[in-house]
Amino acid sequence: MVAARKVLIVVGVLVVIGVAVGIIVGVTSGNDDDSANTSSGETTSSSSGSSTGTASGKTSTSSNVSESDLLTNTTASGSGSANKEPSSDPEEAKAALTMLAIGDWGATTDKPGSCCNKYRKVANDSLEMKIDYWAQINIAEILAQAAGDIKPSRIIGHGDNIYWNGAGPDDIDYRMETTFESVYDQPELEGIPWINVVGNHDLGGSEYICGDKDYNFRECESTEEMLKYLNLKFSLQQEYKSANSDRWKLSDHYYVESVEANGVSAASATAT
Repeated sequence: MVAARKVLIVVGVLVVIGVAVGIIVGVTSGNDDDSANTSSGETTSSSSGSSTGTASGKTSTSSNVSESDLLTNTTASGSGSANKEPSSDPEEAKAALTMLAIGDWGATTDKPGSCCNKYRKVANDSLEMKIDYWAQINIAEILAQAAGDIKPSRIIGHGDNIYWNGAGPDDIDYRMETTFESVYDQPELEGIPWINVVGNHDLGGSEYICGDKDYNFRECESTEEMLKYLNLKFSLQQEYKSANSDRWKLSDHYYVESVEANGVSAASATAT
């Protein structure tokens, strides 16, 4: 019996606009069934794939895959031994460990929802406008509902946390409160660690990167100044401390977050 299984979840910087995705890692176990063996422990396989005991003459009726069948590296001795079917149903199996993932969620502060200017091209009273304008509010509610159902151990962020151009020293606290804390404040999300990376918009996105706050970014005067503010774009988010159980996590440009629950370990490898 193997006490722990390792699952690698590789998370890159993805572009997932306004979509929350559930990641469920489920592990099920079968029963080790040795009843097919005869008293002598020897079996023979016929050409049809059936297994017949040499001592008692009884025919094996076991067709399920045991855990040892899946975890040991053995060579099938007969054509029938490779045709076993798992006894568990993955659709009904209880997940040993769950996570949720979300990307491109960092809405701007000059409107409540979407990062895009699409709403300017549609009628103000249209359903399309309402859905787009309040996009992140809706996504936050859906994310909270999913969290209430599956109780995730982590929420994996795919980057673009602060549109359009990231934050500066003078507005990082304001942006994190307005864009993150006050939007994803549902009770179901409380205390769940968010494992983050930064995206292109966090590092500048669509404008100059030098300057101390959004709408005041300007052309850098030197390479040294450019590197200073480029590093700040990352470190300001990295050093942010959430008042909600310190849930915001951005350990480094490249890092691994490991989780273990119910005998299963999972590693979320992140790259910025």
